[in-house]
Amino acid sequence: MTKRKLNVLVTGLNGVVGRALRCTLQKRYNLSALSRSGVNGLPKERVHRADIADFGAIKPAFHNINVVLNLAADGGMSSASGM
Repeated sequence: MTKRKLNVLVTGLNGVVGRALRCTLQKRYNLSALSRSGVNGLPKERVHRADIADFGAIKPAFHNINVVLNLAADGGMSSASGM
């Protein structure tokens, strides 16, 4: 009996951590991405382009998703400036 792969939505897949985990995640899960700028290498229907701060724009990305992995970050913020 084969196990069904989970549908995983990843925010921040273009970031440092996302790029490091992407290959492993793609082997184990049906991977989708939520990104402001898009993601190369995933089927177009699995990439949702939207700003994570816009709930109305991101809501469709969560359809049929089992797990959300939030790796999104503001790379322009230093630890000294914003915490």
